[in-house]
Parts: sequence; C-alpha cells; structure tokens
Amino acid sequence: PRGSVVKVTLERAADKRLEVVELTRDVVAQPSIPDAYLIKPGVGYIDMTRGFNYTTMDELEEALAALRSQGASSLVLDLRNNPGGFLDQAIHVAEVFLPSGQLILTQKGRGPNRDNIYYSRNRAADTTPLDVLINEFSASASEIVAGAMQDHDRALIVGQTSFGKGLVQSIIPLDYGAGLTLTSAKYYTPSGRLIQRDYSDGGFYDYYTRGGSQALERKEAAPKPTGSESKTDAGRAVYSGGGIAPDEEVARRAVTNVQLRLRNPMFFFARELVNGHIAGEASYRVDSSIIEGDGLQTAGFPLSPSVHRAFKNFLATNSSWASLGAEVDRSREFVEVELGYFLITAAYGNTKGVQFLIQNDPQVAKAIDAVPRARKLASAASQYRAQP
Repeated sequence: PRGSVVKVTLERAADKRLEVVELTRDVVAQPSIPDAYLIKPGVGYIDMTRGFNYTTMDELEEALAALRSQGASSLVLDLRNNPGGFLDQAIHVAEVFLPSGQLILTQKGRGPNRDNIYYSRNRAADTTPLDVLINEFSASASEIVAGAMQDHDRALIVGQTSFGKGLVQSIIPLDYGAGLTLTSAKYYTPSGRLIQRDYSDGGFYDYYTRGGSQALERKEAAPKPTGSESKTDAGRAVYSGGGIAPDEEVARRAVTNVQLRLRNPMFFFARELVNGHIAGEASYRVDSSIIEGDGLQTAGFPLSPSVHRAFKNFLATNSSWASLGAEVDRSREFVEVELGYFLITAAYGNTKGVQFLIQNDPQVAKAIDAVPRARKLASAASQYRAQP
C-alpha cells in the first residue's frame, strides 16, 4: 500500500559492504516530458518521447519557460518513439506553436456525425524556430503534431518517416468485460493528407514490423508516403497515406549484432572502473575526480587509450566475451559512446547519461545543424494565417 515501508538490503559493488535502506512506497511520477535543457548555447532540447498524457501541454509550457530563461532562441522537439496518447493533448501541443485560426486536424468518418475539425485558438503562439524529430516509431498523436507543424511550414521535420497510424477507434462493450475496437474515422493533416499507412496487404506482424523479421534485421528505412500530393502553406509538396515523411531524412545510428553483444560486458566493466577496481585508472572512480566534475563531462568524452586496452583485457577474462576483443578496435566510436553512457550514469545519474547519448545522436546533430533552415521556415510561416 502507498505509504508503507519496505527494507532493502544492498551490497555495494566497491567493497561488498551490506547496507539496509528503507523505502516508502508512493506514486511514481511518469512525466511525458522527462527532460528539457540547452543542448548547445541557444538551442533548447525537449524530450517528448513517452507519449501524450493528461499533463503534456502543461509540461511543455513549463519546459519552454525554463528554456527561454536560459537563453534558448531555437528548439528541438523530440517525438521519436512517441506512440501517441490523448488526442486533446496533441491538439494543445500543436496550438502552442500555431496561431489562432490555423487548422490542426480533420477527423472524417463514413457519416458526418463522426467528422470533427480542430483549429488553433492561441492568440499568442510561440514563434521560436523549431525542429521536430520523428522516426518509424512516432505514431498517432505525435504524427498529428508533426503533420500540423509541417503543413503550416512551422517546423522543420528531421529523422525518419513516421509509423503511419491515423485511425479513430471506438470501443463497443461486449459481455464478460470484453470489447470490440471498431475503426470509425480517420485523421487528416491540415493540407488534407491521410496519416494512416495502408494495411490491406499483409498480416498483423508485417504491419507492425514493416515487412517482418528480415526487414528488421536489415534495418530497412520505412518507405516514403506515395499517395496523393498536397501542398504546405508555402507550396511544398507532401504526400498522403504513409505517415509523415521528414524534410531532412537522417537514419539512426546503425548498430550491429556484434556491437550489441558488447553492451553487457561494458556495463560490468564500467562498474569495476567507477569502483576503482581497474588498475591504473583511478581517475574514473565515482568518489574522486569524476564526482567533482574534473573527469567525465556530458559532451566530448574521448576515452583514453589505456581504458580501451583495459576493456579488451577485461573481455579476455571471460570465455564468453573473449572473442569480442577485436570488435573494440573496429567499433571504437560505438564503444566510446556506450561506455561513456555507463560511466556518466554511474557518476551523475541516468538523466545525465541519457543527455550524453542525445548529444552523440546523429539525428539530433542533424536537427541542430538544420536550425538555420528552421529559422527561415518560422519566418516564412508568419506570413500565413489560415482562417476557419
């Protein structure tokens, strides 16, 4: 029950010391915006990867206010892996950036009783230049936001083509607590694009994996929408029936199966390293220079050659890992990023660790590079004021 206490016995990795801690059970916050910060001077980054819940718009307003106070003059809104959520929150998020009167979304069913049109009612819309990051796992509500931003030329869309889920589903209750999910309408972006990807050819598994396990192993990019053509406010061509295609297409960092096998030993090596159990690498101890800020930083984290050698030696001590030694040299960049994440997490916590991964993400890097183009779009978008 909430408020009850549980005792947990921990064994410290540094010295095998046992420690008993008391935890009070409580509600764990699950914010839809877990982090927002300046990713570089003047560029604010907003993590909106967890979906849209009851407080998403309020969280966004708080994040924007904090970033403005820190000097943000442009924004990167990360909707990658965002599976969607509450429609009204997607509408409100779009409203933050679109001025009053601009169309956000049209919902069309077989009959007029299922039709709905949503316009922005914000008379003081945020005009900060904006990049929106999406990928093949951005779906539903996140596609509504990205589509509205793109159709009104309000933001530059960066990343990969989104999932393509634009169905309105109604739940019809059945006996014994069961229910029937019936598709009753579809979502269309302001330019008239259908968000939904075609699902008539193939089964349930193929739909969710875009061609099955072979496509996943090949890491194939999602096909660009090829449906009917529409125009953005500024006259750019966009296409219907396959999600939202980015303005700047950037693949995620490719990771091989062999590289994935390195992550497990990297975790254990990092634990030994931060606890001072790796000879000659005392500067990486979490209770010495690292915690004081003289060692690890959240950006630009090159590992010394001695750490690479130590990691290879560590792999050799375990028969199941020994064959991976050569991969350390072949995948030096991957090792630096992943091992850097584990070390920074140990020193500063998971939030800083994730920030380090974001700052070394090729899609984020492209979004930052594209800020000047986003600024031009924002300037051009101010000329268009569609009225209902």
